[in-house]
Amino acid sequence: MNPIGRPGELPCKSARPIPSAAEISATARSYDYLVIEIVGAVAAAIASAATLRRIRGTALPYNVPVVLALLKLPTGALTAPLGLLLMRGGFVPGLSALDSTAQIIAWAIIFGYSQQLFTKFVDSQGQAVLDAVRGPNGMPASASPEDRP
Repeated sequence: MNPIGRPGELPCKSARPIPSAAEISATARSYDYLVIEIVGAVAAAIASAATLRRIRGTALPYNVPVVLALLKLPTGALTAPLGLLLMRGGFVPGLSALDSTAQIIAWAIIFGYSQQLFTKFVDSQGQAVLDAVRGPNGMPASASPEDRP
């Protein structure tokens, strides 16, 4: 016989019981998901503001930095609930503490901001596009020789 449980049963990793679907539906409200997405989008907006500060601008009619910043908002709104779902599912060992509303909001902020890890590659590609359009002399590549000083 297994000293921790019934015969043939594997021991549970955590001491906390896993809530049933009825317990979850009794405690979760319908607007909780929306709140988590909004918190994730706000955290992503903070990350995009920091990124916009670092991206070199352009006088060209291309709004690549703004489009890159706008891309971060829905990405942050997606990474916040997905990160919380991964935590609640026990995907990351040791990260399962979602006991209070404050902890849930704090983790939503962290996961919303963490979209920066996913969009960093897109930011570097956008900066490469801006550098290619600018040309080697820092002037727009489409500028005629008369326009150059």
